[in-house]
Amino acid sequence: MTKRSCTSLLILAFGALTLAGSAHALGFLEFQQAFGRKGSGGGAFSSEINLAFDADGAVYVSDAKNRVIQKLAADGTPVFQYPAMGSDELPVVLVKPGDIAVDMAGNVYVADTTAVVIPDEALDGPPVYIYTPCVHKFDSSGAFVTTLAVDSATALPKSSPVIPVKQILTADGRLALAIQPSNHDRGVEIAVDRQGNLFILDAERDSKQVVYKHSPDGERQETFGRYGSGDGEFDGPKDIAAGADGGVFVADTGNHRIVKFDNDGAFQLAFASEGLGGSEVTAPHYLAATMDNQLVVKDDSAFVRKELRSVPLEVLSLSAFSSGQRSFRELSSNSSLAPLSDTDELARRMRRLEELTLLDEMDGDGKAMTDKALQEAVRIQNTLYHKVIHRVQRFGVNGTYSDSSQYRLDQMDEDLHDLKFVGADPAGNIYLQDGSDFSLRRYALSGFSLRASEVDAISSTQFTNQTNDILEDYEDIDQKPDNTQDETTLNGRQRLLFNYDLSDRWNLLVENASTLRNRDGDQLYPERLENSITFEDRNWDNDLYVGVNRVVNPNPYEYKEFNLFVQRQDGSSRLDTDALFPELNLQAGRQNGDSSGTMFGLDWDILRDANLYVQWQTLDPSDTSRNYTREFFDLEGNLYQVLRTQNKSDVFIGELNIKF
Repeated sequence: MTKRSCTSLLILAFGALTLAGSAHALGFLEFQQAFGRKGSGGGAFSSEINLAFDADGAVYVSDAKNRVIQKLAADGTPVFQYPAMGSDELPVVLVKPGDIAVDMAGNVYVADTTAVVIPDEALDGPPVYIYTPCVHKFDSSGAFVTTLAVDSATALPKSSPVIPVKQILTADGRLALAIQPSNHDRGVEIAVDRQGNLFILDAERDSKQVVYKHSPDGERQETFGRYGSGDGEFDGPKDIAAGADGGVFVADTGNHRIVKFDNDGAFQLAFASEGLGGSEVTAPHYLAATMDNQLVVKDDSAFVRKELRSVPLEVLSLSAFSSGQRSFRELSSNSSLAPLSDTDELARRMRRLEELTLLDEMDGDGKAMTDKALQEAVRIQNTLYHKVIHRVQRFGVNGTYSDSSQYRLDQMDEDLHDLKFVGADPAGNIYLQDGSDFSLRRYALSGFSLRASEVDAISSTQFTNQTNDILEDYEDIDQKPDNTQDETTLNGRQRLLFNYDLSDRWNLLVENASTLRNRDGDQLYPERLENSITFEDRNWDNDLYVGVNRVVNPNPYEYKEFNLFVQRQDGSSRLDTDALFPELNLQAGRQNGDSSGTMFGLDWDILRDANLYVQWQTLDPSDTSRNYTREFFDLEGNLYQVLRTQNKSDVFIGELNIKF
């Protein structure tokens, strides 16, 4: 195949991908900074954190396991921490801090659980406390301001005539009683608008799912929303955000949509629908308002690219026809090229698979591995590559779909395989937490570009050298050889496979195999030396496959694909034979051959149960392995005969498959 033809095929494939994927491009994570570490001191985190951001880029961290709140500068430098290191007297004790928000004045709001005394004058004896979700408020310096209880704490619960309680000690050492209602430690999600109003999404209180609005001074003003799927309703919502336009947005996880209310709780609209395409979401669980009046949405969709697909070159076979045409795969029958469909064998070699019994069940430090770690080790050994594509979508505050940025995480990267999404700042940067050292990593989402580092590639090079010594003694009574042959055969094969994901829907596969075969030797007739010959046989073949795949509908119940593919094969051969003893005769032969073929194909799922397959190919030759030219020279070395064999065909295949 010529360099121009090969280059044209690749440019065509990449160009088609670029144009087709421009609307939903697969962006890349541009690493900006890492900060923090595993631990409990300043600038250290646990694995269970929530993030918030202010207009200056500062990062606020709510750490559930360490039970602290931290403010970090944009570069990760610690600014303050509550409770402060070494502090003994605390105005409020954090139990399990959850969601966190920051208002325009720098006040910090943190969801948590607290115990509130019931101010019931009818109660005799020790004071009675009731546990409830709450929101703590801190000022811009980290000083505690107040706590807002989510559940009512004005009287005893009326759920039953007898209420179980437990004894507790207050901070001043007095005996008291405490009531723990069911779901008292449930998490709530919070958001603060530009006027300082606080919105609390309470989605786990039995079947009651509501939003509470509190004024800047803490007074509850509105209660809105309810369970359901209609206007102003939601099912298992996971997050809430306040937009720059005053709107309040709820991630309606169970209904796969976003619900918008005005600042007073009146329903305005619901947007997005269930799915994996543009303007569609799958179980949205994170919302963030940006400085440019956009809403960032993170959902549960994840598109897995695991292991490499093998592409059988035999797809070009014409064996279904009785025309006597040779298949594309058979164009070079004397080639040692094996079908590329045995990529699985290549994968097995590269994976270095081992039986489970061969694992010593020890890690690198000699410590016994847990069952989970052992399973992970086996998973890695059995995986050629594993990447997961995630997406972050943006919508306008009026519900108009803006764009989708997608990024991939390499599950086979020893250092970064366990990154998880934890937030997005007002500038649109995303934050991932390392599951190993708990550090935070800030990334900017760049636009689409082709990057060699993101290509999944496999290369296999194989050489074989074989020497044969052959002796033949024909049907006579002596034991002298009538014919001896010494020959050496060298085979070389180079196989390359490239897999590239443009997005969650578009994929490019390039597969190439080149084979070189050289065989030379001598054939000696001791009794008739003039018939002895020396020969050299050289063969070269190359197969190139380029396929572009688009997943039209990823829904497994409505799954559809669209595939375009191009294949090119070229081959050449030369066989030279000469007299082994030229002083006896100059008889010789020259045989030159070449072959080529091109195929274009379309495999399209028109409907869920209807598939169209179209293929056009030109075969040169079609009936033989090569187009040959043979030249023969007589005893004096004079050319006396030339034979030529040439044939060619063009084939079109159309196939429509319908399932009833």
